[in-house]
Amino acid sequence: MKKRNLTVMLTALVAGAIAVPAAAQSTGFRPGFYLGAGLGKSHFTGGNSSGIAAGVPFTVSGLDDNQTSWQLNGGYQFTPEWGIEVQYTDLGKRNGTVSFGAPLNGVATIPDTKAYQYGIAGTGTLWFNESWFGRAKIGVSSNHVDSSSITFGGVTVATGSTSKTDVLAGIGAGYKWTPNISTRLEYEYFGKFGDNGAGGNVKGSNLGLRFQYSF
Repeated sequence: MKKRNLTVMLTALVAGAIAVPAAAQSTGFRPGFYLGAGLGKSHFTGGNSSGIAAGVPFTVSGLDDNQTSWQLNGGYQFTPEWGIEVQYTDLGKRNGTVSFGAPLNGVATIPDTKAYQYGIAGTGTLWFNESWFGRAKIGVSSNHVDSSSITFGGVTVATGSTSKTDVLAGIGAGYKWTPNISTRLEYEYFGKFGDNGAGGNVKGSNLGLRFQYSF
């Protein structure tokens, strides 16, 4: 359902950008290269899970916690409405625990599990006036989790997967302070990062504040 709602919002924003090119031209936006950086909060689902390994039930917890993220990005704006962007996002490290049932009846600590992604996407911008704008992007994300596993009482549980490729989708709103400097608040969905050790998928997203400088 979340994925469907995000698709609807992206479609509406792109349609708006097509419908109002005259308004975009009045902003004075200059096509060209830009660089950006930002901070945010990343969120994962599916990291916390339960399953059975070697006949022993286990429960993983602590891997769906929100963590501080940071991002570097850059791109090229072909027109006031359309552009392309590449990015790297560090989604933070997560600590967790695995609780084992009978006959082990113990708890093991999961080492720091780092998650990050690289992406490339096409962007669409809708200018509301000379300063405020909406922005959407759609592309491909290369998602990575530093693989880790724990062994307790001879039972091993894997807590990460090396890499997955999935959709990169984002939507946000921003403000242009000067012809060269702007900021935007942006939500991004990255899709699947790996398996949770219990047959399920770990998926990631991020909410961040971006600072952008246009050349």
